[in-house]
This record gives sequence, structure tokens and C-alpha cells, in this order.
Amino acid sequence: MYYAGLDRALVWLRRRRTRVLVYHACETEENQSVADLRSNTPPALFALHLAMLARMYRIVPLDALARDDRPDRALAITFDDGYASVYEHAFPLLERYNVPATVFVVSSAIDQLAPVWVNELNALLRQCSEGTIRQLAATLGLDAWADAAAILSHACYQCDADAVAKLIARAKDAVDASGADRPPARPLYLTWPQVEEMRRAGITFGNHTATHPNLRLLVDRAIRDEIKTCHDQLSRRLDRVTSFAYPFGLTDSRARAVAIALGYTIIAEVGAQSRRHDPTRLGRVPVADQSPAALFADLEVVEPLKAALRQAVSRVLRAFRSSIPDPSDLAV
Repeated sequence: MYYAGLDRALVWLRRRRTRVLVYHACETEENQSVADLRSNTPPALFALHLAMLARMYRIVPLDALARDDRPDRALAITFDDGYASVYEHAFPLLERYNVPATVFVVSSAIDQLAPVWVNELNALLRQCSEGTIRQLAATLGLDAWADAAAILSHACYQCDADAVAKLIARAKDAVDASGADRPPARPLYLTWPQVEEMRRAGITFGNHTATHPNLRLLVDRAIRDEIKTCHDQLSRRLDRVTSFAYPFGLTDSRARAVAIALGYTIIAEVGAQSRRHDPTRLGRVPVADQSPAALFADLEVVEPLKAALRQAVSRVLRAFRSSIPDPSDLAV
């Protein structure tokens, strides 16, 4: 459709649908902290994305999606994690195209050289030998064939903070023992002066928790602490913060309740279909290094089909569960 010139017709037919993109890093060349995470969009490619998006859609601030009067073909651009490359490379392009965006930041990383644990573990695993990778996999109970990507995925989705800390410590010891040179420390995340410069230019900022944990693995108090700490740190520096994004895009009803209680009017997910009348369930399409045509296909075909399939499966499961009699209703 994109190359056949039918793209505008498809967008017009779906003009009332809300579209939100989520980018992460905007590095010219991936550093070890973000390499192979499928989270980097090189600046030259990002410029091509913006040119296509500005032609096809009405790019609006994220807050506009919480209003009933948002325009047809509305699309919002977001970035997760608050990488310095967003300031260095994406921000000038956003200004050139006069495009608004929202950056969801991990508040403990702002102004810091120490990486967020996901980036630290990713960089360390890339420096580990095959033997060390097998040993680390074994400590996690993974199969012998598990590679660095499988270990990182397991850490993100299965390990609590203590287990992650032990895994990072083991990886550090192994890298140090091997004599491998670690890459020189460089600012990976935004600084407060950069945040404030972007804010003055119209970029808004949202809550992405204090340390980027998997909220599903936390107890209630820890969930509140993660969201509230980030909220307080951002609120002291910026205008009112109104949006929250789940780390890893993993929704959690407890986290949602905390965010709503703190006054957030937009809660962003990843990969879900946005509900037009509920901005606290705002689905976003993840973007990395797709071509403009592939990005258009994801926006207009792939993600809508995946959402429809998920909804169909959910309906079938609900119907199946409702058909099972309650044991208390059965005669003895």
C-alpha cells in the first residue's frame, strides 16, 4: 500500500484511530549498553521517519490524546528511558520538523554516569566469554544453549532486584578476571540542563519509574515507591507531570492504580491497541530501525491485526471461563 500510493487512503479510512510511537535511543552507532536491544533508531533514519509521519499524520503532543477534541489522523511520538542521544540527535530533528514529543525518563539515571541495570547487564554480557555465558545461564536454571540475549530476557522478566544484582556482580567478576578492557564511561542518559532545555523548547517529560524495574515482580509498597519517587523528582524540576509509562511496557493493575491516584491522565503501554476514550490505556507501537515503509506497515496493518487477534483470543477465553460451572453451584 505504501509503495502503491494507497497509504493516504488507508490513513483516512482509519482517521479516528489514535496512534502513538515509542522510540528509545537515537545513536549514530550503537554502544554496548544498547546494542542488540532493538531499541536504537539512527538519526538519519529518524529524519526519514519524521518526514513520512509529518506527511501522513497530524503529530500532536501526547497530552492532546487525553482530550475529546483531538484531530483526525492524530499521532504522538514518545521516547522511553531518557537516553542522552535523544537530546544529541533526535531533539534537533524534532525542532527542525517542529514536532512535539514526550520523553519518559528513569529519574535515578538523570545526571548519572552509572547505567540503569538493564544497560549495565547488556554491556557486561557482551564482554563475557562463551564459557562465562554458560555458567551464568546455569546459575539461572536456563538451558545450556542459552545465549546472552536469553540471559538478559530472563533477568528482565523473571528476576527480582536481588537476583539481578547477583547476576551483575558475577558478570563483572568474570569480565574483570578475563582482563578485558571495559569501554570508557560516557553519559548514557540525559542531564537536568538538557531536560530543561528540551522542556523550554516544548518537549514534555513523563514518569518511567525511579530505577526501571519489572513492576510485576514487586510488592505493592515497592511499586508505589518506584512511581512516587520518580514523580517527586520530576515535579520538583518541571511543570506538572501528567503521563506515566510502564517499564518494559508490562502493564500492572497495581501500578495503574498508583499512577491514577497521583493524578496521571495518560498511562502508556507498549504493543497494545489504544482505547480511544481511555487515555490511561494508551497503546504504543515500538520503533527501532525499520524503514519508513515498514514503520507505516506496523502502524496501519501489523499492530492493528495483532491487537484484533489478542482481543479475539481474550473473548474466547472469557467465554470459555464463563461456561465452566462454579463448583459451589453443583449439587452434592
